[in-house]
Amino acid sequence: MNKNFARPVILILSLLLMVSVFSGCSKAVTPSTAPTTAPTTAAIDISKKVELKLFMISDAPLNQDDTDKFYAALNTLMTKDLNATIKITYAAGNDYQNNYSLALASGDNYDLIYSADWLLYSQYAKKGAFLDLTNLIPTYAPDIQKSMTADRWEAVKIDGKIMGIPCQAKTYSESSFMYREDLRIKYNLPVIKDLDTVGAYLQGIKDNVPDMLPSDDYQAQVFNCMFIPSTKYQIVDVAGDNQSNFVIDPANPRVLLETIETPEFKAMLPRMKQWADAGYWSQSALSSLEWGEFSVLNGKAASTFNGQFPNDTNQVPQLEKDHPGWKIGFFEWNRLNPLSVVTGQGPTSNMLSVTHNAPNPERAVMLVNLLQTNKDYYMLTQYGLPGINYTLTADNQISYASIDLSKHLGGAFFPSSATANDVLNLKKADAWPTYYDRVAQDVALTKPSVLAGFVLDTQPIQTQYTAINNVKTQYGNPLMIGLVPDVEAAFTAFVQQSKDAGIDACKTEIQKQLNAFLDSKGVK
Repeated sequence: MNKNFARPVILILSLLLMVSVFSGCSKAVTPSTAPTTAPTTAAIDISKKVELKLFMISDAPLNQDDTDKFYAALNTLMTKDLNATIKITYAAGNDYQNNYSLALASGDNYDLIYSADWLLYSQYAKKGAFLDLTNLIPTYAPDIQKSMTADRWEAVKIDGKIMGIPCQAKTYSESSFMYREDLRIKYNLPVIKDLDTVGAYLQGIKDNVPDMLPSDDYQAQVFNCMFIPSTKYQIVDVAGDNQSNFVIDPANPRVLLETIETPEFKAMLPRMKQWADAGYWSQSALSSLEWGEFSVLNGKAASTFNGQFPNDTNQVPQLEKDHPGWKIGFFEWNRLNPLSVVTGQGPTSNMLSVTHNAPNPERAVMLVNLLQTNKDYYMLTQYGLPGINYTLTADNQISYASIDLSKHLGGAFFPSSATANDVLNLKKADAWPTYYDRVAQDVALTKPSVLAGFVLDTQPIQTQYTAINNVKTQYGNPLMIGLVPDVEAAFTAFVQQSKDAGIDACKTEIQKQLNAFLDSKGVK
């Protein structure tokens, strides 16, 4: 996951509170197709100076001096081109899910807000949180309209409406085991290549560095981050935090499966119990909000199951500079199973939406157009301030060799992942060793997702769907990280409670929606 936003989590309860807030708020006409007409030549009135408000999923930058300089540079560009300035509100990382839902419900009139499938984009869109942009894009984002492929527009539609502008970067992010490679070498622990060697590493840390946590992840992330990428399955319902209630085998996509009924789910539970009993993570993990990678970066823990490859490699050069002798390793969970499907992040993974009550929707869309396609805006918002946050090499690569990223991290200013464009991206001169080779290996494993473009509507099953997620929190999470006295009894209780909560009714409705989607795609 990109460092510009936090880990995805389930926001169902917040959505229920917002139904009345957003109903009937959409303001634009809704054509049935993506924008394909030529941009209008009508004059755009920007005579009135405005301040655009953006809500970003990230902690606020730590260096206020750099932030002020960034604002000054961006506002200079925006004043010249749009007669506008910008004000960014940052969501606190550890509580961003509540901050996000409150921002949408608060009436603070944000012009732009980060949106994504892992932030329940479709559910918020259906509640009227976002403005329909279908008719605005041809006029106010003509450059994006020309360069964005039709499939990306189709993928972000909700009930035929374009409720968010996706980025133009074809990226992927694989859950991985992020660990201290220097400690593995120091204590002669085996090379990480499977779950047995992961266990041996954790035990080695426990034996040799007793004052360090072997791993540190919040709630049930140990299990959630491993399970899907290490299997053949793809998530149907909830992408957030790698959680799922329903999955498919892409080789047989018309058969909807309950995640807990797959044989691989139950097979992993005894190992989780064994590792929990051995003390490989805290007994208070269920109540923790600690991001495991932060614990690795600050020396509290020797590993996290919730690493993101390749995103987390961005911090490695600075980390190893700050801590001479440290080395960081990554093991992608998809390497555990040759049937694992690596899927690129879809168009709804990184977007900017205009809120339903935005004061300046036209100017907001114009800004997104510049952020994605104009080199000056792109370099500033993607990389920061030249000479302060990065330098350029003679062959036009980004370098951080002379930059102290602990003080001058440029990517923290702006939600750059939401406006990324492969055409304008620059290579990194001092990337993590073997970065580009490893990325190429994962790209070679990438396959198109049969579920690309599928948007689940939970409204018909809202009561049951909320109930099964509550059951997962109460019964599933302790089971999945081994904090139960008896695995078999806990599993039986989890399955029964899920049935009592209405998982069968959910499965019937989701199967119907899945069939309709596959019919529309001509998938047999």
